[in-house]
Amino acid sequence: MELTNAQRLGLAMLAEIHTALNIRDGVDSKLVAQALWSKNDWAINWEHGFLLDDEEATPPHVSHVVSVLDMYDFIELSYADLDEAGKAVVAEAYPYGEPRFPGFDGNEEGEYYSAALFLIETMGRFSRFKDHDLNSHSPTVGASKRMIRAFEPLRAASINVAGTPRLSAEDIASIMKARHA
Repeated sequence: MELTNAQRLGLAMLAEIHTALNIRDGVDSKLVAQALWSKNDWAINWEHGFLLDDEEATPPHVSHVVSVLDMYDFIELSYADLDEAGKAVVAEAYPYGEPRFPGFDGNEEGEYYSAALFLIETMGRFSRFKDHDLNSHSPTVGASKRMIRAFEPLRAASINVAGTPRLSAEDIASIMKARHA
């Protein structure tokens, strides 16, 4: 959905009126207003696509953010379950501390940072990262693209019988090595 600034303003004001009137019709007008103000229009289609007549593609930067959050969800869950020997394997390959989602650079990667913030804080997705500092203060998109290339072949095989993501220490090590390749 491509909106002019005037359309964005008008729609945001209508959403705020909708909220103020406490209309309960299935539309999350607070989310709509927040999406419009923050230029995360894609979120309106994600949450209210059933009301819209168009099948808009998710913007590439949002798809990348979702892939990164999914990958780090696997990494952080799996790392937490490793024993000391497994953590030592990861530390040998990645001597920078516990693998943790670093966020995106709020200045240089603003679209990515904004999408991550909106997904986590406003939409309640990937709640595991709610306590993370989402501003890395240095670019991370290039590194995360390399990491995703290492992660994707491992992803399907790393879901256990219960449907829980579990990467081995060696898998985590190879993904984290790609970050600094």
